[in-house]
Amino acid sequence: MDDIDRLQDTLSEDSDRLQRERARRHALEANAVIPEHRECHECGESIPGARLRARPLATLCIDCQQDAERHHS
Repeated sequence: MDDIDRLQDTLSEDSDRLQRERARRHALEANAVIPEHRECHECGESIPGARLRARPLATLCIDCQQDAERHHS
Protein backbone atom coordinates (compact mmCIF):
# COMPACT_ATOMS: atom_id res chain seq x y z
CA MET A 1 0.00 0.00 0.00
CA ASP A 2 1.46 3.34 -1.02
CA ASP A 3 0.87 6.85 0.35
CA ILE A 4 -1.99 7.57 -2.06
CA ASP A 5 -3.83 4.42 -1.02
CA ARG A 6 -3.42 5.31 2.66
CA LEU A 7 -4.66 8.83 2.00
CA GLN A 8 -7.71 7.52 0.13
CA ASP A 9 -8.47 5.14 3.01
CA THR A 10 -8.21 8.00 5.50
CA LEU A 11 -10.48 10.23 3.39
CA SER A 12 -13.01 7.44 3.05
CA GLU A 13 -13.01 6.84 6.82
CA ASP A 14 -13.43 10.58 7.46
CA SER A 15 -16.31 10.76 4.99
CA ASP A 16 -18.02 7.78 6.65
CA ARG A 17 -17.56 9.36 10.08
CA LEU A 18 -19.06 12.65 8.89
CA GLN A 19 -22.05 10.86 7.36
CA ARG A 20 -22.68 9.01 10.64
CA GLU A 21 -22.44 12.29 12.57
CA ARG A 22 -24.91 13.99 10.21
CA ALA A 23 -27.33 11.08 10.59
CA ARG A 24 -26.98 11.22 14.39
CA ARG A 25 -27.66 14.96 14.44
CA HIS A 26 -30.63 14.58 12.12
CA ALA A 27 -32.10 11.90 14.42
CA LEU A 28 -31.54 14.10 17.48
CA GLU A 29 -33.18 17.07 15.80
CA ALA A 30 -36.12 14.99 14.59
CA ASN A 31 -36.76 13.67 18.11
CA ALA A 32 -35.90 16.81 20.04
CA VAL A 33 -38.43 18.46 22.28
CA ILE A 34 -38.31 22.05 21.11
CA PRO A 35 -38.45 24.52 23.99
CA GLU A 36 -40.05 27.92 23.59
CA HIS A 37 -36.74 29.56 24.44
CA ARG A 38 -33.24 28.74 25.60
CA GLU A 39 -30.42 30.98 26.77
CA CYS A 40 -27.45 31.52 24.47
CA HIS A 41 -24.34 29.83 25.87
CA GLU A 42 -22.23 32.82 24.81
CA CYS A 43 -24.15 35.99 25.70
CA GLY A 44 -26.97 34.68 27.90
CA GLU A 45 -29.71 36.27 25.79
CA SER A 46 -32.79 34.25 24.93
CA ILE A 47 -32.64 32.19 21.71
CA PRO A 48 -35.97 32.79 19.93
CA GLY A 49 -38.40 29.91 19.42
CA ALA A 50 -38.23 30.37 15.64
CA ARG A 51 -34.48 29.65 15.69
CA LEU A 52 -34.98 26.65 17.95
CA ARG A 53 -37.67 25.26 15.65
CA ALA A 54 -35.26 25.63 12.72
CA ARG A 55 -32.26 24.33 14.72
CA PRO A 56 -33.48 22.44 17.81
CA LEU A 57 -29.93 21.81 19.05
CA ALA A 58 -28.84 25.46 18.74
CA THR A 59 -26.91 26.69 21.76
CA LEU A 60 -26.07 30.15 20.40
CA CYS A 61 -28.28 33.05 19.35
CA ILE A 62 -27.99 34.13 15.73
CA ASP A 63 -25.58 37.00 16.48
CA CYS A 64 -23.21 34.80 18.51
CA GLN A 65 -23.44 32.01 15.91
CA GLN A 66 -22.47 34.46 13.16
CA ASP A 67 -19.56 35.75 15.26
CA ALA A 68 -18.36 32.19 15.89
CA GLU A 69 -18.55 31.37 12.16
CA ARG A 70 -16.56 34.51 11.30
CA HIS A 71 -13.82 33.54 13.77
CA HIS A 72 -13.62 29.99 12.40
CA SER A 73 -13.34 31.11 8.76
